[in-house]
Amino acid sequence: MGLLFLIYLMPLTTLAQLVVNTTLPSSENFAVLYDEAINFYLAANYEQTKNYIELALADKRFRDVMLLKCDGLCSSSNTETITTILKKQKCVKNCMNKKFSEVVHPSYYVKSDFESRKTYSFLQYAYFKIGDLKSAYEAVITNLKYNEDDSMMKKNERYYGKRIIKEHVMLREPLTSVDLIRSAISHYSSKNYHAAVAEFKQSLEALLKEIPECKRLCSITYDNDSRNVPSIAESLDFYDQFAKIYGSVAECRYECMEKYNSKLSGDEDYLPALLNFLQFSAFKAGDVVLAAAAAKTHLAISPSDVTMANNLKYYAAKTAEIDALPGVIDLLSSNSHDTDLLTTIVGKREMKRRLKNKMKVILGDTRSLDDLVLDSDTITWNL
Repeated sequence: MGLLFLIYLMPLTTLAQLVVNTTLPSSENFAVLYDEAINFYLAANYEQTKNYIELALADKRFRDVMLLKCDGLCSSSNTETITTILKKQKCVKNCMNKKFSEVVHPSYYVKSDFESRKTYSFLQYAYFKIGDLKSAYEAVITNLKYNEDDSMMKKNERYYGKRIIKEHVMLREPLTSVDLIRSAISHYSSKNYHAAVAEFKQSLEALLKEIPECKRLCSITYDNDSRNVPSIAESLDFYDQFAKIYGSVAECRYECMEKYNSKLSGDEDYLPALLNFLQFSAFKAGDVVLAAAAAKTHLAISPSDVTMANNLKYYAAKTAEIDALPGVIDLLSSNSHDTDLLTTIVGKREMKRRLKNKMKVILGDTRSLDDLVLDSDTITWNL
């Protein structure tokens, strides 16, 4: 039987058992739990290491969900101004304070480990040391979703894969647009176009959800208190300080789309590649209306693509009405706005250099502004 990937949701009974079997610190947020997990790891206490990391991951997931809910409750305007942004951040902070007893101030390495999924690297080793190879394998394949070139994780995947029964293996995080497009490309390569169309559509739907959520989280971090936001009455310093604060938000929002572009091989960026695959798969599956919509949407991104323009002419002769795919044009408009905003902050020359070299934008540090050390590789804050 083939390998079956399920999405990992820790059962409440398992989570409760972890809590009962773990002596928790007085502050039970993911940053503190993860720090304790690393201390246990260094002390070779692998049972407690896996307990604390599992609890930290569960707490982080829950807080992310609540952050988005608080953001939704605090959203009152589609127009972003200095005043509305600062009011929204204050509203989100108050909302989170009502739901949790403490404000989380994760260190740089904690934020980095959660973002890169290094958490699963420690988790897989802890499970290996206590003899739970199935859980170790699950942690490894989850880590590899985000770190495909990690040679050590690849070796560990092969090691565990030879020693476990691979039925009902669970990914520890939900399927993403990237997971779905890779599965769809597999169907596409096998000329199973109907299955490919279904998963390319699911990948696009996931993308249209993931990017807006990513952008929303950019301005509602876990450590707003450390940003030293100035009073609006301090007009002399306020705008310079705000540029520093919102500069990191602008870079984060821009990176929400840009980070996908490294996920596929080839010269084409992620979204146009997805639309290209979708239009051809739909055509081969006999769905000319969907093929035409995908082609029209692709041309909104790449209007000079002659091949796609010819494809659209072909589809137009076979279907009366062609509409762009819903949601994609709004996403393109949002991305264009973020690019323009970031260009204003970093300058046209720097933005052209980044776009030309396909560079990853360096995210601004969200610690105290007084702690920022800027060099030639970071953005220029002063306008």
